[in-house]
Amino acid sequence: MNLSNTTWLSFIKQKMNTSSQISVFEKEISPFLQAAVALSGALILMIAAKILRSAGLEFSERFPWMAAGAFLLLYSIFNAIFGLSARQSSKYYGKSVMAFLALAFLSGLLAFLFSGISLDDAGSFSWIYLVLTLGYLVFLSMINLMKKIVEFAMREDWQHPRIRSKNRK
Repeated sequence: MNLSNTTWLSFIKQKMNTSSQISVFEKEISPFLQAAVALSGALILMIAAKILRSAGLEFSERFPWMAAGAFLLLYSIFNAIFGLSARQSSKYYGKSVMAFLALAFLSGLLAFLFSGISLDDAGSFSWIYLVLTLGYLVFLSMINLMKKIVEFAMREDWQHPRIRSKNRK
């Protein structure tokens, strides 16, 4: 099938106009899928670093731990944002925490396998993991609180304040 560039552009424009205009942040994406994407990203980065290191480029021995922490942080941020569009918040956050724990364990295992350094021997990365875990819980709490405030404000029947008489005693 031989199509010119203008045909491809018109095809893409047509698909964009006919598809629903829903933002990715409005879709409900499974926390386990998000964790799988983050773990895949960390794995790809670790493999790329291993290949580049064998080609002669210098990388820190602790680079796999850095990659694991970076993708753990990305998961934390995007998971909290995607939580805004969750219909059943309690189920979503329960799955999110389980997915976070699985991601932390598996990315730590991959970092150990690629670097040969345990978390205790990786220097400050044990503290980074602790800070990322606490930060993740703070992100979830903030997003959940914001969501509850907005839901309350949307449900509230707003009325004008009562007008008080000026003849107070």
